[in-house]
Parts: sequence; structure tokens; C-alpha cells
Amino acid sequence: MAQLTLEQHFEKMRRQAQELKRNNIPLEIAARTTHALITNRIFHEGKNSADSRIGNYNTSTELWVSDENLRRAGNHRGKTGKPTTTSYYKSYKALKQQQGFNANVVNLRMKNELQSDFANAKIAEGNDSPPKPNTIKVNPNLFIISLRKQINVDKKEGLEKKYGKIFSHTKAERKEFHRVAKKELIKWLSR
Repeated sequence: MAQLTLEQHFEKMRRQAQELKRNNIPLEIAARTTHALITNRIFHEGKNSADSRIGNYNTSTELWVSDENLRRAGNHRGKTGKPTTTSYYKSYKALKQQQGFNANVVNLRMKNELQSDFANAKIAEGNDSPPKPNTIKVNPNLFIISLRKQINVDKKEGLEKKYGKIFSHTKAERKEFHRVAKKELIKWLSR
């Protein structure tokens, strides 16, 4: 096995440092990994930033909903059971059940609009699989998760006012970010 001279070793380290400034692949992998974990936690597991259930659906307030606000067609029945253009539901929990969701988990998805914006990835209305998030790269050393649409910023604020912190990183997610970043940096430097 060939040995590097001290000068060759320092030159290799200098090149790696310059390449890391231009394109920080280890940081990008860590950011994307954590973004995927957060997206899955919020929209598929229904957990908040304390890593516990977001809450429970309202079971006492009646509502009427038009099909344009639903993922699938509503039941088109009124309170008495007669056909209507909008659909009546005894509660939001009943609506989520009719739409095919697990009504025991608050998953913040109806038409996947908020989830698409948060993941920065287009997700079809009826798609139930977790998306592959596309973390926003500001520069090689800064990756962000951001809501771009004002309607979703408003939804986020309303949901956090109602349920508490949801979109912040959990301790486990921060720990995983550091673990992945360290592992990827060591792997990248040893090439």
C-alpha cells in the first residue's frame, strides 16, 4: 500500500476542505434524512415535537363539507339521511373515517396540501405513502425546511396553537441528524 508524504496528505486535506465548502454532501445527507423523519412523524405517525400523539379529533361538533375540500367524494347525505350536494358529518372524526383515514391518529392530511408544501415535494391527493422530502438547499452549509404557501403557514400556526409544537425537531431527530452527519463526514473523508 502506497504511503502519502506529509505534503501529499496536507494537499489532500486542503482539496477535501475546498470541496466540502463547495458541496457539503455529508450535511445534505443528514438534512434530507432528518427531513424525511420529521415528515413521517407528523403526517403519517401523527406525533408532535414531544414525540407523543398530536391530539384527538373533535367528536362533538357537527360539520357540512363540500367535495372540493375532500380527498374522496363525500357521502352526500344530510342530517336526516336525505341526499344533498354537501355532506353532513357528526364530527371531524367521522369525516376522517369516511375519507379512509385512521381516525385514532391526527395526521394533518386531507388533500396532502400541507404535507406537499412541508416536504417540498408534490404528493397526489389520494396518495397515502410517505413522500421523499426535498430539503431546500440555501448554500452548501445551509439546508432548510420551509412552508412556501401562506395558507400553509396559517394552517401550521393554527395547528400549533390548538395542539402545541408539532413542526419543531424532536430530541431524537436532532440526535439522528448529528449521528448521520458524523458518519457521512467520516465516510466522505476516508475516500
